[in-house]
Amino acid sequence: MAALRCVSCRYIKTYSELEMSKGDVSVSVPTGEITTAQHLIDGYAHGDRDFEAAKLSEADLHNAILRGVNLSEALLDRAVLTRTDLRGADLSWADLSGANLGGADLRGAILTRADLSGADLRQANLLRADLSLANLKGVQWDGAIAPDGSVYPTPESVTPPVSVTLQTATSDEQAAETLRRELTKARERVALLEAQLRELNTPVE
Repeated sequence: MAALRCVSCRYIKTYSELEMSKGDVSVSVPTGEITTAQHLIDGYAHGDRDFEAAKLSEADLHNAILRGVNLSEALLDRAVLTRTDLRGADLSWADLSGANLGGADLRGAILTRADLSGADLRQANLLRADLSLANLKGVQWDGAIAPDGSVYPTPESVTPPVSVTLQTATSDEQAAETLRRELTKARERVALLEAQLRELNTPVE
């Protein structure tokens, strides 16, 4: 009998072989089933970079080093990513809505079509990052470095100091007082001219 041939064989990667030693226990974490920050950090530490579609809503990953990680299509809504190193990371199509990315290093990161609505990107570094077609509604940009290298203004740079505000208010009051005096003089002048006009129109007896 002729040997059976596999006409179309498809390899599907189901598990990442992560040897995460915890005492004498070895744990394998399924790719695509990353659901905790610790799973992600442990997997990254053991050389894995592919965490596509990971489910990490509200995960705390602050200060983590995740350079070049693949988190495309991942759920990272409301996640804490403050000061996280995400240089060169693939975050395309990721849900980062409401995430805190304050001070994060996103240089060269891919954020194509990512949902960043309501995210906090204050003081983040986005130099050369790709934000094409990303949802940027309600993003906080104060002090962030834009992809082109420019810096978004902070409230301190656009809001005048209190002393300047008070000085401006004082100047406005002085100007208003000057106008009031001039108006009073003008009214007195008009009254005088009206009196003179009445005298001229008074018939002589």
